[in-house]
Amino acid sequence: MNIISYVAGLRQLGEVQAVTRELQAPIRRSRQRFQMAQLKHDGDWNPDPNSTQQWLRHLAVDSSLAVHFDLKGVEATPERLVNYPFVYMTGHRNPRLGNSETVSLRAHLQAGGFLFINNCCGRSAFDQHARSLAGTLFPQQKLEKISDDHPLLRSFYKVSGVRDRQSGGQRPLELWGVTVGKRLVLVYSPHDMITHLKQVSDPYGNGYDAESCRRLAVNVVAYALQN
Repeated sequence: MNIISYVAGLRQLGEVQAVTRELQAPIRRSRQRFQMAQLKHDGDWNPDPNSTQQWLRHLAVDSSLAVHFDLKGVEATPERLVNYPFVYMTGHRNPRLGNSETVSLRAHLQAGGFLFINNCCGRSAFDQHARSLAGTLFPQQKLEKISDDHPLLRSFYKVSGVRDRQSGGQRPLELWGVTVGKRLVLVYSPHDMITHLKQVSDPYGNGYDAESCRRLAVNVVAYALQN
């Protein structure tokens, strides 16, 4: 028998007999499912979707949180923000928002929402614009460095230190936040916390090692949901 005809026949048989099965875990209706929204903007708003999915996976594995893996990209409008208490922003360039978007996002955060901004790749240009955005959102409050004894650092894991991505040695933790009343409404990481969750070797990557990023990323969500 001609070998090409034989292989072609096996392929046709496989296509006929192949069955696609969709597996679904039972939905536990006793718990509300956590769904994260990612804020859309003009500064490359979704540079690394795989890392964000890894973040959601860590939340599901590490905690008892029922996680919805369908990440929603949303515009900063009241209609889009209202269903998402936790909003994530990242990017490579200027994450500028229009005046109406800024007003809507501010109102959302003042009403109980939470914004986490991650500097993808730790770029200086994004750092400058992220800090400027925090000042525009809350001109009466300062973007201040989060202290080592802040409740966020013990909201799930007890984070007493972080390790450097390259050397593996201890290094200072740097998170910044805006507090309204007694609650952090905005947290900004100038070092990339989310991309490093993939544990991919990167000789040029800065910031913290994967385990430090994992603990911090889980804690940020835990704090937001507790406050």
